[in-house]
Amino acid sequence: MPALAGLLLCALPALAATPAGCDLHWQLALPADRSQPIAVTLTFDAGNRSRTELQLPDGGDVGVLAEPGAPALDPVPGRPLARSVAHKPGERITLRFMVAPMPGAWLRLGTDSLMLAARALLPWPTEPGRWQMCLGLDGLPGGAALLSNQGQQLQGDEPLLRLQGPASLAREWVLAAGALLLAERQVEGQTLRVVVAADMPAQGFDPDALTDAAARQLALLRRQWGDGPAPAQWLLLLPAPASAAADTLPRGLALHQAVLLQAPAAATPASGALDGVLLETLQQAWLRERFGPVAFEPRADEAPTAWFSRGFASFFAQRLRSASGQWRLQDQAAALNALLPGGSAAGQPAPWLAMRWHTALRAQGQPGLDPLMKRLMLPAGQSQVTGPLSAPLATHRLQAALRNVLAEAPSTDLQQLAGRGPAVALTPEVLGPCFGFDAAARQVVARGEGEPDADCRGWLEALSPPAGVAARSGGSKAAAAKSAKAARSAKTGKTAKAAKSGGKSTKKTATTHKARH
Repeated sequence: MPALAGLLLCALPALAATPAGCDLHWQLALPADRSQPIAVTLTFDAGNRSRTELQLPDGGDVGVLAEPGAPALDPVPGRPLARSVAHKPGERITLRFMVAPMPGAWLRLGTDSLMLAARALLPWPTEPGRWQMCLGLDGLPGGAALLSNQGQQLQGDEPLLRLQGPASLAREWVLAAGALLLAERQVEGQTLRVVVAADMPAQGFDPDALTDAAARQLALLRRQWGDGPAPAQWLLLLPAPASAAADTLPRGLALHQAVLLQAPAAATPASGALDGVLLETLQQAWLRERFGPVAFEPRADEAPTAWFSRGFASFFAQRLRSASGQWRLQDQAAALNALLPGGSAAGQPAPWLAMRWHTALRAQGQPGLDPLMKRLMLPAGQSQVTGPLSAPLATHRLQAALRNVLAEAPSTDLQQLAGRGPAVALTPEVLGPCFGFDAAARQVVARGEGEPDADCRGWLEALSPPAGVAARSGGSKAAAAKSAKAARSAKTGKTAKAAKSGGKSTKKTATTHKARH
C-alpha cells in the first residue's frame, strides 16, 4: 500500500461533520484534476471494540494520510487488502485515504460523471452487526443526479445515500453520479435500467443498442428460471481503459441486483461480442443471490464458492446460448477449451462440476440440474449474497439436494473438480452427450458437424429425461416425469406469455433521458 505524495494534502477538503444517523460514513471528494487520486474519508463508531479490521478497496493504489492523532493501520497476515486498526472503545474513528484508480478498475471518473462499483473505492469494516451506512459525494456540478442499485435516486446540492445492513453490503453498492444517460426496458416482469455516462455516445457507444442487447439476454434468463416480478436489474457500462487494445474482450462483474460491463467501443451489440458476457454475468448475479448466500458475514469471502457462482454461471449461460441458437456447439466447445490449461481463460472457475452433475442426474432418469435448482430458488424478496454463520450457504443446499439422488458422489466430485481447472480426465461422464475430448489435441470437441442429436438436444434443454433412461431407473420414473412436467410447464408458460406481451412492452416502455447536472 504505497504512500502517495504529501503535496496532495493541500487539495483535501476540510473534514465535514458526520450526518445524523450515520454510524458508518464515507465521503468522496473528486479531484478537479481527474488524473489525480480520489480522496475517501471513512468515519465509523468503534462501539465496544478495541480493534477493528478493515478491507481496503480493490480499485487502485491506496494511500493512508498520516494525520495527527489518526490511528495506524496494521497489515493482516495472509490477506493483502486487510488492515487492523487499534483504538479505544467508544471512540469515533476517522481515516482519510487517497485512491489512485488503476487501469481496468471497476470505476470510471469523467469530467462531469462518476460510475463505479463501490468495492473499487470504499474501505469497509469486516466486523459483525448491522450498520447505518451513509455515503456523500463532493466534486461534481451542483444538482448532479446520484443513482444506486440500493433503490435510491437522489438529486440535490448535497445528495446522501443511506443503506442499512452488514457492512459487507458496501461491496455490492453500485453508484452513478453526474451527467448520465438512463434507459429502461420492461423485461418479463422486471425493470432493466442501463446507465452510461452522457459523453460515451460520442466515443462510439450506443446506449439504446446496449439496452436492447441486455434486454434480450435478461429475457432468456428469466424465461429459463420461470421467475415472477423482481426488483429492478441495473447495468452500468464502463469503457475499457484507453490503453487497452481494440480487440480487448468485454468483461463483467456481478453484484446485488446489478452488473457492470467493461468493454471497448468496438465491442458493439451488433457484433455479438457482448451477448456471452452479458448472459454469463447476469447468470452469475442470479446464482449469487437467489439460492441462498454464497459467503458468510462479516468478511464475505466468496472464493470457496466460486465453483458455484461462477462455474455454474458458465454452465447455464453456455447451455442456454446453444439451446437458443445464439451460437453453435463448436462455439461452446471453443469456450470450454479457453478454460483449459494454456487457454485464454485458464484459471477461471470452470463448469465441469455442473456438467458432471447434470449428466449424472440424467443418467439416473432425472431431467438434469434445472428442475432441481428451481426447487432451491428463493423468492426475489429473500435474495441475499451474504448471510450469518448459522445460515446454510447456497452450496450446502445444493449438495444436500444432490445427495438425495447421487449419494456421496457430489462430495467426491467437489474435491476433484472444484479447483481452477480439471483435476481428472474430461470423460463422457463430465462432458455429456454433446462433447468429447480429443486426447491427441487436448481439446474439447463438439460431437457431430450438424444439428445436435436428440440426446444432446435433451441435455441442452433439460426439459425431460433421456429416452429410455427413466424406464430403466425404476422408482425414479414417476419423480422424473413430474419434474419434467413442472419444468416444461414453467418454461412454456413463461414463453407463451412473453410471446404475447413481452417483446412489445420492451419497445414501448423505453425511456432515455439526461440527468440534470
